[in-house]
Amino acid sequence: MKLRQRKMELIFIVLLCLVALFLRSYALPRDLVFAYDQGRDAFVEQRILHGHFTLIGPTTGLDGVFLGPFYYYLIFPFYFISGGNPLFAAYLLVLFHVALVAGIYFFARKIAGPLAGAIAAILFTFSSVNINYARWLSNPTPLPFFALCAFGSLWIALERKKTWIFILTGVLFGLCFQLEAANALWFVPTAAIILATDVWVSEKKNKFRYFLTRGLLLTLGFILASIPQILFELKWNFLITRNVLRSFRETHDVSVLQSLPRRIPLLYTLFAKAIFPKAIFLFSLVCIGIVIRTKSSWKQLKTNRGLRIALIWLFVPLFFETIYTGNHGNFWDYYILAQHAVLYIVIGSFIALGSKGIKIIGCLLLAVSVCLNLSLWSRVFIPYSERFSLQKEVESVNWIIDDANGKPYGVWVYTPSYQDEAGRYVIWWVGQKRKVFPEVKVEQQPYIYLMVDNDSTFWKRRLDWIADKETFGQVLEEKRIGAFTLIKIQNKYWHP
Repeated sequence: MKLRQRKMELIFIVLLCLVALFLRSYALPRDLVFAYDQGRDAFVEQRILHGHFTLIGPTTGLDGVFLGPFYYYLIFPFYFISGGNPLFAAYLLVLFHVALVAGIYFFARKIAGPLAGAIAAILFTFSSVNINYARWLSNPTPLPFFALCAFGSLWIALERKKTWIFILTGVLFGLCFQLEAANALWFVPTAAIILATDVWVSEKKNKFRYFLTRGLLLTLGFILASIPQILFELKWNFLITRNVLRSFRETHDVSVLQSLPRRIPLLYTLFAKAIFPKAIFLFSLVCIGIVIRTKSSWKQLKTNRGLRIALIWLFVPLFFETIYTGNHGNFWDYYILAQHAVLYIVIGSFIALGSKGIKIIGCLLLAVSVCLNLSLWSRVFIPYSERFSLQKEVESVNWIIDDANGKPYGVWVYTPSYQDEAGRYVIWWVGQKRKVFPEVKVEQQPYIYLMVDNDSTFWKRRLDWIADKETFGQVLEEKRIGAFTLIKIQNKYWHP
């Protein structure tokens, strides 16, 4: 019976992973957004390919504060084998989210059985919010996978009490911190509280010594993962540390009391959309259920280590996210990206541990969640010609190369932020494949092409930029491809 049950579980997980893969990869070549951050990262990958290794990763929302380089080295092999194609790296991030389906299932299953695992994994698989995150070529995208690995590893370390597992867990937390600091920062107090509560409920005599030694092992692993950043800090006189301290002094210009009336509704909305898009009021039932079940399961937390870890992982970061007012009070949706998984785990576990009535209500809400998310996902089938995507950028560059037809030409790229890394990378990448490159000194070429992002928000800025460039000569042709307008200008200042 057990063997048959395991086979059924395996089939279920494989099928769910295939569904997750389909939902996250469908039309990805058509829809992959390739903007400033992606262009910046792609240029870094090319520098690594040529031997210019980096000790730091992408920048954060704080000026002069950089993440570690883990994300760059994580996606580097896929840039290497694809000849610089960003789409390959995007598929890698999709696979991390697909693997997360199985990870969530087994985490919740170990807490409260197969039903808990199935509910948690289904919630994550069909969540339109998490489907969109999986299709985002950016450093926060793999964070949920590594966060689950870190907390799962901590669970195993506490059970097996092996030194190397504690060190490995610290390394995993360090890697999480390199992917997205705004979320992973709260993993530090979370891990400390998990360790402290585990020591508190244990029957060990010297509890403080046990907590201290395990904490030091976790810290050692964290330091090992942070060696590149430490080397950077030593080389540049602790530049990141000084900028972090400066930001804490200068960006806390919003008090907690001022922030709370906006932050609490915002957090509610962000979590609610991850389960019930278009019907976020239903999430209030989930919140009430979690509070009631947490209170009624208080005694059970002493023996159920997994449930204890999951609840601490959910509530401790949530507390800090509620009161955090740094970065001028700004709060972005991906700051809670790694907590979606544990929310689903807690929901699945409480439903599975509940009465028959709770199981029925929980399964009904699960069905509603799946239907709401699938209706939202189905929008991918709607024809839309104004896409801002890598595919349209490649088409634009190919049109320019074909139109130039071997003649010298130059290209200027416009974006609302005047950060043209994405366009420049696509021009370089396509040019490398076709062995055709624009000239560096654009204003000295007989033909100048403008590659313009048709952003509607800053339309006046766009029109002013185009008008300024059109002073170089006569407009010969305009072409619209997706969200881009291509303008060909005959340069009146050019002399053969």
